[in-house]
Amino acid sequence: ISSYGKDKKNRVNLKNGLCMSLIIHKCFDEGLITINQEFKIVLSSKITDPELLNYLSKYNGVKINLPIKKEFYPDKKLLLLHNNKVFKG
Repeated sequence: ISSYGKDKKNRVNLKNGLCMSLIIHKCFDEGLITINQEFKIVLSSKITDPELLNYLSKYNGVKINLPIKKEFYPDKKLLLLHNNKVFKG
């Protein structure tokens, strides 16, 4: 969630991880998608490529698969930080 290269204190945080495909990961890093506090995927209104928008649209509003153990759920504070600092709403 938080950049491995920029956020050294969260490198070993087990809640600072999301399993994503390469294209989804790139879109997340670029702020074209985010995950809200309900663990649902949100698309940016700034996506201009019609093919990318078509590909991503099937994920909009979909809740991510969460770990079985709640203690490993993604950190909501880090998701909020991503929403506020990286996501291009």
